[in-house]
Amino acid sequence: MRPVFSVFSLLSRALTTHHSPLAFMLRRCFCQVPRDRLELLARQKYVQGNATVDLVKKTSSPVEREEMMAVCLLNLSPEKLRGILSRDPEEVVQHVLQCQQDALRYLHERGIEVTPGEPKDEPKA
Repeated sequence: MRPVFSVFSLLSRALTTHHSPLAFMLRRCFCQVPRDRLELLARQKYVQGNATVDLVKKTSSPVEREEMMAVCLLNLSPEKLRGILSRDPEEVVQHVLQCQQDALRYLHERGIEVTPGEPKDEPKA
């Protein structure tokens, strides 16, 4: 059973810290994005190089926006995710980190490389 948590509300703090206009509540873990959507959105973000803001503007529903934001956060380093989740139980942290690795592995198998690090199109504090 997956832990119940509001992990992406915490991830939004990372965006808030960077004074991003994208700092809104996120409610999807990487594992909650259907694999076909994950691949499509990751191609748009990491292969085609579309900016996060532009991709989010193209969404037509809250679910699509949440999925897009989860994909845009795939390139956060595990250390950054752990820091953002520092107030959460270790079970939640481990869940998110494992889901991120699973998503990255899935994308790699499909020829999509997402290098963990800071988001490239988000302003730094």
